[in-house]
Amino acid sequence: MLRQMNEHVDKKTLLASLCIGYGMNYAVPRLGELTRCALLRKSHHLEFDKSLLSVAVERIVDTMCLFLLLALLVLLYSADVANFMYKNIWIHMQEKFTYVHYIVAFILACLLLVVLYFVYAKARKSFLFYKTMAVQLLSTLLLPTFWIYTIGIWICYYLMTYLWFYTFTETSVLTLSDAFFIMIIGSIGRSVPIQGGGLGAYHFLVAQACLLLGVSLVAGNALAIVIHGIQSVFTLALTAIAYIWFVKTYR
Repeated sequence: MLRQMNEHVDKKTLLASLCIGYGMNYAVPRLGELTRCALLRKSHHLEFDKSLLSVAVERIVDTMCLFLLLALLVLLYSADVANFMYKNIWIHMQEKFTYVHYIVAFILACLLLVVLYFVYAKARKSFLFYKTMAVQLLSTLLLPTFWIYTIGIWICYYLMTYLWFYTFTETSVLTLSDAFFIMIIGSIGRSVPIQGGGLGAYHFLVAQACLLLGVSLVAGNALAIVIHGIQSVFTLALTAIAYIWFVKTYR
């Protein structure tokens, strides 16, 4: 996406900024995206607007893919998925959200509108600049390579769930379609903006999904702990390595 905007950043720096961004998300959800942009500005003097817009498009595509896969999941499991979502997600959301939460959400929405207004006012002054960036980014979506990489990433997500089934005897009997079900439900848990990469929400949803598939709650929790735990250790280790490399390279 950056190449489409005539920006050339070496792959080592991109990987380092990505790893550090993931690490920041574990501490403060969604801060990692801004961190990535700030690091690219420091290392390559890349305009913050450009990198932020590329990250926004990336996240929008990820969200669209998740919704498409969720729709496919509903087609495969129909009523089971609907009941699962209602009992384990919707009801719990209703229990957690009080009137205070709704008031806070309303205030935050108002603040967001104010911010968007100022962004719009600024964008009007440099409309051609943002229009050019948007056209360049959208042209990325027409590249076959972009979608090949996207599909490859989701295949890796899938294998990250499926291969861990063989850790425990009880989960080793789960099928390929079961892995798809758990991957999508787990992705919803990871999307919850809480510290630790969806810590808690991911474990709860995966354990409940396993229970629906005939696996005991103990085995389901163990599977969730292994998948999330190993990935967390791996992510934080990469974050530390990337941070040290970045500081030494761009101090």
